[in-house]
Amino acid sequence: MTRTPVIGFEVHAQLATRTKIFCACPNAIGGEPNTRVCPVCLGLPGALPVLNERVLELGIIAALALDADVAPRSFFARKSYFYPDLPKGYQITQNEAPLALGGYLDVASTERSFRVGLRQLHIEEDAGKTTHREGRDSLIDMNRCGVPLLEIVTRPDIRSVDDAVAFAEEIRRVLVYCGVTSGRMHEGSLRFDTNVSLARPDGTPGVPCEVKNLNSFRSIRHALKSEIARQSEALDAGGEVQHETLLWNEQAGEALPMRSKEESADYRYFREPDLPDVVLADARIDELRGLLTELPAALRKRLRAQYGLTDEVAAVIAADPRTPPYFETAAAELRALEPDAEGVPTLANWLIGPLRGLAHERGVPLDAVLESRVPPARLAELVALRLAGRLTETGAKTLLEAAFDTAEELGALVERLGLDRISDETRLSAVVASVLDEHPDELARLQRGERKLVRFLVGQVMARTHGNADPRVVNELIEAAARGETP
Repeated sequence: MTRTPVIGFEVHAQLATRTKIFCACPNAIGGEPNTRVCPVCLGLPGALPVLNERVLELGIIAALALDADVAPRSFFARKSYFYPDLPKGYQITQNEAPLALGGYLDVASTERSFRVGLRQLHIEEDAGKTTHREGRDSLIDMNRCGVPLLEIVTRPDIRSVDDAVAFAEEIRRVLVYCGVTSGRMHEGSLRFDTNVSLARPDGTPGVPCEVKNLNSFRSIRHALKSEIARQSEALDAGGEVQHETLLWNEQAGEALPMRSKEESADYRYFREPDLPDVVLADARIDELRGLLTELPAALRKRLRAQYGLTDEVAAVIAADPRTPPYFETAAAELRALEPDAEGVPTLANWLIGPLRGLAHERGVPLDAVLESRVPPARLAELVALRLAGRLTETGAKTLLEAAFDTAEELGALVERLGLDRISDETRLSAVVASVLDEHPDELARLQRGERKLVRFLVGQVMARTHGNADPRVVNELIEAAARGETP
């Protein structure tokens, strides 16, 4: 029996601050275990927390970006949480008075657009990290204790695995664009827990289970498929789904029971006595609202309208906040060289295709490529040379590789490497004649109607000329030879 999944998320974003939420210890990834700690983040007796104001600012910026209502007054609570990597025995978080309520995120998936409502956004401290060594022991690193987290709790508005992944991708883009988090999921700076149930016949949600430890889009997809299948199997067999928390194991490809699902009473929340209430003036909220950057959805729409990009190309450019400023600067440079607006989509394709591919192939960070290796004006000049017909596609790619490794002026590189497009018929006729002399059988078959051999013979000429021959001229010369005309 096919059942509709009902999916919601708890999104945990490590905030991009220099220091932790309640102390001056560095907020950084890595480092020697248990070295970035102090009495405050270790919860030692007598140590008092002091709220990092930057944590509050980033939380508000995220709330405004997601159209949530920022509370004029919020406060912290202690949540009893007995884990070995949480030395205080409780977590300082927000419960009954969170930073913001409501809000939503509009998501455009490959097939449709939909809206996911939010319940609340609140700030809290992260716990440490436990590494289990199978059959041996468990290692605890307290460096992550006290790292500031923003937790975003959605409503159960998602109805498919594809939509769930699309939501996760889009909320990551929004938070990264706002500068709220680095979004580096492989480092744990953005983590997802998902609540999954299967709708009853009347459409109401069934008994939900929480799947934790999802730190990649691949994990989200696999975990949701696995949990939906597990619940469906239980219901199809006449059983019931138990309300529980499961831990996703990516290596095993399965969710393992962790504990029965706690309720609010299990955490024994009570107001944090060592921290005052957070009181926000409207003027301060408006000031932070003015810091909001153009968000990904609006940016994608503008790129399509302003530059004539396709949905797919606009999405790739908008996927990384470092790319759009580079693209728009390069587009302005190209229009100064080549007023034809149709050249800008070509520039976009060179940016997301050959340039990014070359950076990946060479193992060079994107920042270094965009800022120094191939700055915007340099890519614009290269594309202008291609659009003007001075370079073939192959020649332009060869020039890009050379430009990647040297600051030499592009015109000089074209001359030195002999990349100018060869369009002279007399010069190309000699090359075509030589190729046909070496492939008499292929020429005879072409003359008998095997049209696919045109491409083969053109390729042979292009190889002889290192990709610099004008393929249109070469094609015409070969077609003439097929008609019995001497090239």
